Amino acid sequence: MKRLTILLSTIFALASLPSSAEVKQLMMIFTDTAGVQKMIPVDDIDSVTFVNDVIEEVKEGHAVVDLGLSVNWAYSNLDLDGNTLESAPYVHTYALYGWADPTGMKRSTDPFDYPSKEESGSGFAPESIVGTKFDIAHVNWGGDWRLPSDAEMKELLHECEWVYETVNSTTGYRVTGPNGNSIFLPANGWRYGEELGAKGTYGGYWSGNSSKDDMNAARCIAFNPLIHDTGYTNRNYGLSVRPVVNKSIFGDVNNDGAVDVSDVTALINQILGSVDYPVDRCDINGDDIVNVSDATALINLILK
Repeated sequence: MKRLTILLSTIFALASLPSSAEVKQLMMIFTDTAGVQKMIPVDDIDSVTFVNDVIEEVKEGHAVVDLGLSVNWAYSNLDLDGNTLESAPYVHTYALYGWADPTGMKRSTDPFDYPSKEESGSGFAPESIVGTKFDIAHVNWGGDWRLPSDAEMKELLHECEWVYETVNSTTGYRVTGPNGNSIFLPANGWRYGEELGAKGTYGGYWSGNSSKDDMNAARCIAFNPLIHDTGYTNRNYGLSVRPVVNKSIFGDVNNDGAVDVSDVTALINQILGSVDYPVDRCDINGDDIVNVSDATALINLILK
């Protein structure tokens, strides 16, 4: 385990004026463990808050938190506007997306446009879009990142402690897992078409499952300062997305939760170029190259 560290440093930015005078502006640079930096003038900083969050690893440039549940959760929300500073997930909170819209750009208020009949091949929503072409987390973050299932949402709800709090002027829930690690879910509000509402008082987070109770809706977690529960919301509403990733098992190339002959087949297909698994799952011998020697190492691992 490694603890996310915010490295703080200051620099002086020099500006040349017509009078040849020098103006010095004190800056603060934030650098996260993924190497992403953000520079802010000190005069623009109102306060600095340090949160003792535990980061397990970084996958595809996004920090992972192990809450002691069946899957690992992302440290920050999905944000397609380029706000990727993992050490400050509370800064940008209006990243709200319709269900089954991998582009994040749809503003239609028709639930059946999520996905459309042309996209889905039918007039009905798929039962699950987890890990599919409609999964906005999987499409945009890549690797094994994906939307959580409804069951994983319920696990987050029932196996964790939820405390409503304010972090860096943003309200939401601190969700603490059985192992003591936590994530913060901002109350981002909702979006309907171009209309935004309830920022700071309501939070809604999509799962990858459509609703069996309402053909217009999909499953989600929703909360306000008083209650938090799973339910369903019309698919055309814009809600937040907090991606998840399966826990890594060394040698589990195809990510099915077991290490067996099917992983050897998957690794051979990776070497032949017919599939595209993350390199960290395929580099069995740790030499940063995926080739036949990794298949040999995997076979030896299975035979032990």
